[in-house]
Amino acid sequence: MTIYRRSGIFSLIIIAGVVSSFSITGDVAVACLWLWLGSAVWLTLGKTVWSKGALPNLMLAFLIWISASVWWSHFPYSSWYSVLIFSATPLSFIAWQLTPHPDEVWGHLKKLYVPAVLVLSLWGVYQVAFLGLPRALGPVADPNVYACLLNLAWFPLLAAFFNPDSAKAKRNGLDRLALGVSLFIVGLAFFAAASRGATLAWLLLMPLAFWAFRSLPNFRKNVFISLSLILVSYFIVAAIVHTQLIDRANVDYLTQDASVTVRLLIWRTTVDMFTVHPWLGTGLGSWGGVYPAYRQAEDNSTAGYYAHNDYLQIAQEGGVITFVLFMLIFFLLAVQCIRAVSSTKQQPFHVENVGLMLGVMSAYLHASVNFIFYLVYLNTIVGIYAARAWRSGMALQGGGGFELSNAINPVLQRLVILFVLAIPMTQIVLHEASEIFLNGHSRTLALLRKQFPQLTPYEIARFITAIRPHEYIAQRYIVDSAAQALGEVDPRDILLKQGILSEAIERYDELRRNSVSSAEIGALEANFILGNRDLMPGNSAIHKARSVARAALESDSRQVDSIIAMAETYFLGGNQADGYVVLSDGISRMIFLRDRLILQAELLKYQVPSEEALGEIQRKLKNIRFACKVGECLGNREIEKTQQVQLSEIANSIMPISDLVIKKGLESLINKSD
Repeated sequence: MTIYRRSGIFSLIIIAGVVSSFSITGDVAVACLWLWLGSAVWLTLGKTVWSKGALPNLMLAFLIWISASVWWSHFPYSSWYSVLIFSATPLSFIAWQLTPHPDEVWGHLKKLYVPAVLVLSLWGVYQVAFLGLPRALGPVADPNVYACLLNLAWFPLLAAFFNPDSAKAKRNGLDRLALGVSLFIVGLAFFAAASRGATLAWLLLMPLAFWAFRSLPNFRKNVFISLSLILVSYFIVAAIVHTQLIDRANVDYLTQDASVTVRLLIWRTTVDMFTVHPWLGTGLGSWGGVYPAYRQAEDNSTAGYYAHNDYLQIAQEGGVITFVLFMLIFFLLAVQCIRAVSSTKQQPFHVENVGLMLGVMSAYLHASVNFIFYLVYLNTIVGIYAARAWRSGMALQGGGGFELSNAINPVLQRLVILFVLAIPMTQIVLHEASEIFLNGHSRTLALLRKQFPQLTPYEIARFITAIRPHEYIAQRYIVDSAAQALGEVDPRDILLKQGILSEAIERYDELRRNSVSSAEIGALEANFILGNRDLMPGNSAIHKARSVARAALESDSRQVDSIIAMAETYFLGGNQADGYVVLSDGISRMIFLRDRLILQAELLKYQVPSEEALGEIQRKLKNIRFACKVGECLGNREIEKTQQVQLSEIANSIMPISDLVIKKGLESLINKSD
C-alpha cells in the first residue's frame, strides 16, 4: 500500500474518532483510537518510531495505571467508562508517535481544519443570533465546554495567521483573508459562549502567543488586526445578547454570584471526600456517586455530576498516584509549550507548535474551573495536538528514537498486538451490543431474529454478562426481565416464582455494588421486594427491603425514592408513626423544591383519599430534568409552582393537623395555596 493511501486511511480513522465522540458515544470514539494505535504498531514493528523522552513514557505509564485502576475501583462499571474517556489523551498521543509518515497524515487533517472550525463556530453564532439562546453551545451540552473547543481552535488559527506555512499562502491574499475571517467567526462564537474560565485562559495565553510571534514578519500589523477582530466580535455579541461578559467578571459581581459561592463549596467538599480515600481514591468516574453523601444544603443549583475542577476531581477519584501522574503530564506539556514559545525566533518552524501547545495549555488552565478532561473529544484533540507538537519538535531538534524489538518472531509480535487490541475492543463491542440490542426497540435485533429466531434479548444479555459481569445495561435487562417474568408465571408455581425472585435480588445487589447509581438502584430493589413480599416468608421481605433502602440512603440521604421505600416498609409493617417520621425527616433534608414536593405528596397520600391525583403530581415532578442544555429547562420553575399550589390546596383541606410530625412535614405547604 502506498504511503499516500496509508496516510489517508489513518486520517480517516482519526476523523472518525473525533466526529463519533460528538455524535455517538465515547466508547466508539475510543475504539477508533485503539484501531488507530493497533494499525500504527502493526505497520511499524522494528522501525524507529518512538521518540525518546519523558513525555511519551509518562503517557504510557498513565494509560497503564488508569486501566489497572478499574480493578480496585468502588464502582467498576462507571470507572471503566471514565477510563475510556481519560485514555483518549495517551492513546492519541502514543498512536501519533507510532504512525508512519505523520507529516502526510497532518497534511490531510489540515485541509479539513478551517472548514471544521467554521462549522463549529457558525453553529454557536446561529444559536445566539437566530435561536435566541442566552449562551452558545455549538454541538455540545455546555457553553463552557464549547468555549474550550473554540480556544483549541483559536490558537492554531492565530499561529497560521501570523505565519502561513507555505509560499503559496504567503503570496495568496485570499488565504490570509480566509484565516482572518475564521478568527473573526471563532471570536464571535467564543464570546457568544460567554465562558469566564475560557476567557481567563485566553487572556493568560495571548501575551505568550504575541511574545512567540514577535520576530515574524508584519508582527505589529498582525497584532493590530487580530486584536481588532477580537474586539469587534466582542462588541457585536454584546449588542446581540444585550449583556457584556466583563459585567460577569468584575469583583463585585463575582462576590455576589451564587454560582461562584457554590463552586467554592463543592471544591471544599471534594477535598473532604479526598481525605477519606487519599491514596487510590474511589475510582475514576465515581465522584457523582460519592458526592451526595457529602453534599451541603447550600449546593442547591448544580446537578452534582462534576466538581467543576478536574484537578480536585481526579485527585478524589484516582487518589494521589493518579493525580501525580496527571500533573506530571501537565508539567511536561507546559515545559514543551515554553520551549516552543522561546524557540520561534531561532526556529520559525516552531510557530505551528506554539499554536498547538497554547491550545493544549488553554484546556489545562480551563480545567481548573470546569469539567474539561471528562469529555472524550477534548481529550482526543489535546492528545493529537500535544503529539504533533512533540514529534515535530523532536524532529526539528534532531531527537532520536528506539526500535521495537526484533528479537521476537514477527508473527508472535503480531499475535501479541492482536491479543492486546482484542481486550479493550471486546469490552467496547459488548457494551455497544448492550446499547443496541437491549434498548427495547432495536431494529437491528428485529432483522437478526428473522435469520436467527432463537436470538432473544435475554439470551444476548446473559451472554454479555457471562463475559463482562459489570455491564450495567445487560445486568439491568436481566433484572427487569425477571420482574416481568414474575407477573407471567403461573401463580400456582410458587417455587419457580421464588427462584426467579431470589435470582433477581442477587443481581440487584450486584448492580448496587458496582454502580455509582447505587441509591437509585437500591430504591428499585426495595420496591421490587415489597411488590413481591408474598413470595418471601413472614416479614423477611420488609426487613430485606428496609436493609436495602437504608444502604441506599447511606450513599445518598436525599434520594427520594429510597426515602419513600423506607417509609413504605414501616407502613406495611403496621408502624405508621415511624413511616411518618421517615418522610418528615426526608422532607427537612431536601435541598431541591421538586424533591420536597414529591415527598410531601407521598405524605399526603396517607391523609386523604386523593391517591391518584397525588400520584399524577409526583409523576409530573419526577419528569423534571436537572441536567439540561441552556434554555431547555426554563419551564421547570413553572411546573414546580403549579404542583406546589395543588399540594397546598390539598394540605390546607385537611387542617387542622394534630400529628406534629405530619404537620412539620407539610409546614411549607400550609396556608400557601395563593
